[in-house]
Amino acid sequence: MPIGRLLLATLFLTSRLTAQDSPRIAPDGSVSFEIQAPKATEVVLRGQWNKEKAPLQRGEKGLWSLTVTGIPSGVWEYSFLVNGLAMIDPRNSQIKPQRNPN
Repeated sequence: MPIGRLLLATLFLTSRLTAQDSPRIAPDGSVSFEIQAPKATEVVLRGQWNKEKAPLQRGEKGLWSLTVTGIPSGVWEYSFLVNGLAMIDPRNSQIKPQRNPN
């Protein structure tokens, strides 16, 4: 597949998903992360607030989710590892450009 087609498909997919907010912060301070990945066998959250990776649980129709508690207030970077591939949250419109997303 030419790169241009792959890029357009990715932009279209992202634009369809940004209608839902992610992550969601509950009144108790817990933070819920979700990502739609129906063909994934493993999804892991990497967060700047903690050096440990946290596995998400697979739900219906390939919606992976995790709720985290104890994240200090502030602005934090995070990403998902989907079958070992690092990616940003496609539902989060508040992204920070990086030189190296690894």
